[in-house]
Amino acid sequence: MELFRFLDWIMTLPADYENAYTETLNELEENMRYVTTFERRGIAKGIEKGIEKGLEEGAASHKASLSTILQLRFGRIPSGINSAIENINELETLKNLVINAAVTESLEGFQEYLGSIVVPANKVSEPTAVYTSTRKPRTRKQP
Repeated sequence: MELFRFLDWIMTLPADYENAYTETLNELEENMRYVTTFERRGIAKGIEKGIEKGLEEGAASHKASLSTILQLRFGRIPSGINSAIENINELETLKNLVINAAVTESLEGFQEYLGSIVVPANKVSEPTAVYTSTRKPRTRKQP
């Protein structure tokens, strides 16, 4: 806003141009108002929260579809499968589980697939890389 004031102060226009400028500025102000930094931050946070909520709703929808498919195909679903599914929040993983539930031959086959993509909470994964120093050890100078 200060920059706008500064430019307006140093800009001197002939009377005809000044009137045209004022009319154009008034039209712009009616159609679009200035959005402050605080408003832009609020808008960005609102968008972020909307995306998060959409992802949560998408995950909930996939979980419901998955539960329905499994129950229709195999009857009662073991609680271990249900709790494993409830702990998954990645949409792509849930989508793949829905597809697998629809085409798998048996509940055991689904459980095997589920086990292959879900790491149990009490299992610690092994490190994938080992750190090796590239520095040479220091040697002491002898007197």
